[in-house]
Amino acid sequence: MRRGRLGLRSLVLPALAHLLFLSSLAILAPSAEAADLRPHSPFGVAAHPMWGSRSRADIDAELDAIAGAGGRIIRFDVGWASFEYEKGRFSSYFEDRLDYIVEGALNREIEPQLVILSTPAWANGGKGLRYPPTDPDDISGFIYNLVDRYRGRVRYFEIWNEPDVAAYWPPGPNAGQYMSLLRVAYTAAKRANPNAVVISGGLVGNDTSYLQSMYDAGARDYFDRLGLHLYSGGNGPYEPEQPYNARWNYYGIDDLKAVMDANGDRDKHIWMSEFGWQTSTGGLWPVSEAVQAQYVGQAYQRLFEDFPYIDAMCLYDVRDDGTNPANPEHRFGFLRHNYSRKPAYYTYLGSSRELWPSPRLSANKVTVGYLQNQAGVYVTLPSGWGESSVTIQSLGCGLTSWTDVLSTTSTQTPVSAAVRPVRTTLYRALVPGREVGQAVRIRVRPYLRVDVRPAVVRPRTASTFTGRLLRAPGALAVLQRKSGRRWVNVRLDRVDRDSKYAFAVRHLRRGRFYYRVRFSGTAAFEPVTSRIVCVLVR
Repeated sequence: MRRGRLGLRSLVLPALAHLLFLSSLAILAPSAEAADLRPHSPFGVAAHPMWGSRSRADIDAELDAIAGAGGRIIRFDVGWASFEYEKGRFSSYFEDRLDYIVEGALNREIEPQLVILSTPAWANGGKGLRYPPTDPDDISGFIYNLVDRYRGRVRYFEIWNEPDVAAYWPPGPNAGQYMSLLRVAYTAAKRANPNAVVISGGLVGNDTSYLQSMYDAGARDYFDRLGLHLYSGGNGPYEPEQPYNARWNYYGIDDLKAVMDANGDRDKHIWMSEFGWQTSTGGLWPVSEAVQAQYVGQAYQRLFEDFPYIDAMCLYDVRDDGTNPANPEHRFGFLRHNYSRKPAYYTYLGSSRELWPSPRLSANKVTVGYLQNQAGVYVTLPSGWGESSVTIQSLGCGLTSWTDVLSTTSTQTPVSAAVRPVRTTLYRALVPGREVGQAVRIRVRPYLRVDVRPAVVRPRTASTFTGRLLRAPGALAVLQRKSGRRWVNVRLDRVDRDSKYAFAVRHLRRGRFYYRVRFSGTAAFEPVTSRIVCVLVR
């Protein structure tokens, strides 16, 4: 995460961004067979959904943007200090917030990567969040609980952020101290889940000296991927190796890997959990939005050309963190702060489609009625794939396990399944060896009926409104009366086990009155309004 590290803002149309992307691909994209050598999509995005400034609407919008651009990893910070505010006591508020983010990511086929950082005051004598704990063993309980809580849902855990700079390891970097923390965290994570993937804290640039110091302190057995944060200033991924400092140059990544190989880690890979360019009008090394887009495309092209040992690259970050045009920290996103898309968004999208072609899932309806609820779910395979196994699965709201809807082997595309959801349902597709884009959600409007008896009454007598709201027992039905141009609430009633509700209303004055029943919706069902009925009082 950037703080004072590193643009002239340029408004470029999406069409120009697409041209920049095409110009950045000097070499054709690798074949599907070559891309399949990677264990998963390398396309990731860094974000800050745990920050208090992010509402749930912000979280959903950012996750939608990542999924829509083809991102399959979200890397975000999880503060130890926020969760374990006292030793052994954990915040339910932050646990609930993290649950929401993790589930939202997984529902969109995005893998969460959690970055553990920030020390609680009780663990370092109140020195500050970025100071390491006095006793590294104090982090063990938090790591164990976190990894165990998300076992089967979260695989990737990065231990600390940029420990090789004083900004995140005050008063100054110390590889031996960090190694002690990494050893405790790795051991706790593997005890909670042997399949957890532990990523070392991202080094700032190709810091070969610090990496060697880590190995000298015994780090080899205590990380599964080497974390890297590479910011090349105003230079692009194809800038010449000389005269630039190898620490900040993409050619210098090979130097970092050479240190790993020399220390017996030839088979261990690198995880670039941050890279990017800022588009502010101030700070160090700003670039225009057009150049940012070009460099993003070139970075992923180089990944496939030159770096088979890099498993993932997470662009920093999803959205500009503020609105100050002169603040570089406010201008790293591929979305602007108002969610409008920079050219880099389209370049990222084009890169993910060209370099990592994946099956795509779609539906012909996003909302269906309860009684007329048939829809189609489609899986479109990339051209040239030949025969492929495809499974379409469903997960109804409130359920915890996926159910197969269709499983087939086909050379035809798209593969389709007719579905009849009875509640709001997620659908996903499984194709061996390849992720399929985000899941699709089909929402269901429940059947709502209302009758009134009698419809013609005398003053001071009552009418009874009855009806059914199918499949929503316990839901709240609201009887409303029209008053001028507005509808006002008159009565509330819970739908019973038989899906029925009833209201009795006494009419005090003569006139013609219009009523309707409103259901505001639940997680399982969309809001729905009944037909309007009239009562004549005379």
